[in-house]
Amino acid sequence: MAAGALLLFLPEIRKRRALLALLGLSAIAVGSVVFNETTAFPGTAALLPVLATMALIASRDHWPPFLASLSQTRLVQWLGAVSYPLYLWHWPLLVIPAIYMGRDLELFETCLLLLLTALLAGITHRFVEEPLRDISWNPRVVLQRASLATTACVLVGALIISTHSNTISLANGVEFSLDEVRMKPKNNGDGCHIHVRQTVSPQCEYGDLDGKQVIFLYGDSHAAQWLPALDIIGKKRGIKIVSLTKSACPSAEVIKELSSQYVVEDCQAFRDSSVARIKSAQPLAVIMTGMKPFSAPYTDESSRQWWMAGEARAFERVKGSTEFPIYLTDTPLPQVDIPDCLVAGRGDKCDGARKVSPEVAPGLIAIDPTPWLCDDTCPAIVDGIIAYRDKSHLSVAMSEHLASDLEKSLADLGLFRSLP
Repeated sequence: MAAGALLLFLPEIRKRRALLALLGLSAIAVGSVVFNETTAFPGTAALLPVLATMALIASRDHWPPFLASLSQTRLVQWLGAVSYPLYLWHWPLLVIPAIYMGRDLELFETCLLLLLTALLAGITHRFVEEPLRDISWNPRVVLQRASLATTACVLVGALIISTHSNTISLANGVEFSLDEVRMKPKNNGDGCHIHVRQTVSPQCEYGDLDGKQVIFLYGDSHAAQWLPALDIIGKKRGIKIVSLTKSACPSAEVIKELSSQYVVEDCQAFRDSSVARIKSAQPLAVIMTGMKPFSAPYTDESSRQWWMAGEARAFERVKGSTEFPIYLTDTPLPQVDIPDCLVAGRGDKCDGARKVSPEVAPGLIAIDPTPWLCDDTCPAIVDGIIAYRDKSHLSVAMSEHLASDLEKSLADLGLFRSLP
């Protein structure tokens, strides 16, 4: 809004306004296609739609014919008139129901709430905005009513803050600290789990730091979630654990859709540096994993082949560097943010994480953690522990709890037979 108002104080643009209109329209179209839920917003990405809108406003007399005609339609004119109340209403109507239900809104729910948003925006415009615009205000009345409105906002804010809870309370009386449930593995806090634009993992060691044998943990954040379990195993068995993990970069050598956390060149550079370290170390084992994509277009047969081919390429690169090239298949994917869902008191509606196929590429040694987390369904709470810290990752407590299951699987493979 401030950027639009700024146009009033800038010199009027007289040349190339048709080009300016085209650039503005193109920028909005690009943002609509490229921006997604992973885009850091608000942030620098907000400059694209803001500057594009400024360009369209500045060139309003030279819009392309189709855009000029569209802007004169009754629907667009009405949307422009109610745009501010539409902006005010859309956030609570779209966000609060999702928080209450502890899940993303379905398409029909979103459409229904958007229609309700438009209805309330129209009512607000007709019975609040328009009457207020025509009233002649006495300065004293303005001050009094502004003070009352400010006081009301402060009181409502204080009420909201007072009802905020940092505790997840279950129906059986058991309570969990929300901060502890959301806690990330230690390699997220010590700089060892790397992120966008970073390509080389630091020298990060866990488990038994004096251990002669080494296990490498290699992959994305779904590999990093297993560090608490491996840290326990390493200390118990006298094995050093080396972390090679990067957000959004699975060990399976696939090229994914671009996102704010994923850059193709960075991911491949990370893989190259990690594989070089693995080959140089000749470790006891390499434990690889990564988050398998769930949403379209990754649910058809071609995507299965695409992922299997990526796993096969990963195996070919580490083959010969270890007797145990292990692939830990992905953990079930919750359909809701588990802590948010439990805080909202949704109970068993928080269950139902989606299981992942245990299939791995030939040559890799598979360990499937799904039976440790699921029976017929995959509950949010396993053995009295909240299983996930968000909508994707195991909680630290769950990872630590699964250390014994993972250790047994590794022992069954013969991994520890050469150890003292």
